[in-house]
Amino acid sequence: MTGFHGFQVAIAAIAVAIAWSRVRALSFRANLDADAFLKRLRELVAADIERARTLCERAMPAWVARMAVAEIAAQAAEADSIRDSAVAELVDDLRQEAGRGIQALVTIGRAASPLAFVGVMLELGMAFQGDHGLAGLQRGLVEQIAMQNAVVGVALGLTTSTCCFMAAGSLRSEARRRLREVARVSDVFGCSGDRG
Repeated sequence: MTGFHGFQVAIAAIAVAIAWSRVRALSFRANLDADAFLKRLRELVAADIERARTLCERAMPAWVARMAVAEIAAQAAEADSIRDSAVAELVDDLRQEAGRGIQALVTIGRAASPLAFVGVMLELGMAFQGDHGLAGLQRGLVEQIAMQNAVVGVALGLTTSTCCFMAAGSLRSEARRRLREVARVSDVFGCSGDRG
């Protein structure tokens, strides 16, 4: 493994860290069984708004619960402009949070493939220059080692690129799912759901 391979592995590790943090955020912290939650919330909103608020606070930090807390607070607000702006602000925040990190994964994915071919050029260039010590005494050994390192570099680059694009696609789907669930909260409170 060469220094350039170490650089490629570091880039792959950054991509894994970004993907894992977004998976945790979207699939675990933001996630909730929205159907069951909204069914129970609808029943409580009709009967006892304080119990509905308690249910939502206990389900935090799920996005559906955050939106429901904002809707309950908005219903208690005096002015319609305050009500609509508070809920719209939360919707905007959730949309931004949904997309966080995805563009970074796409950028890393786009950079990983060309970097792999830069590594190929470096490895092959080093094979044909300079003194290679004892490895240069065996015919073809230096070229064979350079080709092996080039193949490893291409494999690292293409694997990183593929994994980044797959993770970005999966995270986009998960983010859309969370945002659709958030939009359904407005139905419980009899709002149009198009505030943001």
